[in-house]
Amino acid sequence: MTDANEMRVQEVRIRSELARLRRMLRSYSGAPDALSLAVQMTRMVGAWRRIIVARERFVYQPRLASPSEADALIARTCQERMMTTARRVRNFAWNWSSSALIASDFDRFRYQATALMVAIEAHFDCDRSLLGVDDGARRIAA
Repeated sequence: MTDANEMRVQEVRIRSELARLRRMLRSYSGAPDALSLAVQMTRMVGAWRRIIVARERFVYQPRLASPSEADALIARTCQERMMTTARRVRNFAWNWSSSALIASDFDRFRYQATALMVAIEAHFDCDRSLLGVDDGARRIAA
């Protein structure tokens, strides 16, 4: 699989994980659902970790070394946003590491999970500005 295709597949996967998490948050009906949410969070965090490693290697580093100051500036901005989001994901995973924690304060969990999902999606928007709006994955290989 090419780097561009890998980027596309990873983004589709995490968007799928986020959509699944949103559905689970909407249908939550008590403590028994907390285990499923904890498992889903683990899946989402794993997908995010794979994305940040790949984006760093295939997207940010080549553009940071670019002779184009504009490309380098955009890459640095997106890279910094990615690192901020990565810290948020890590802290969220640590704070909500078990189904018991989720069940004990579901409303707070839901609020923080929703804010985290918005941050992840905002990061993808930043990447799209770096990669190109029409077909970002195509510009990765350029």
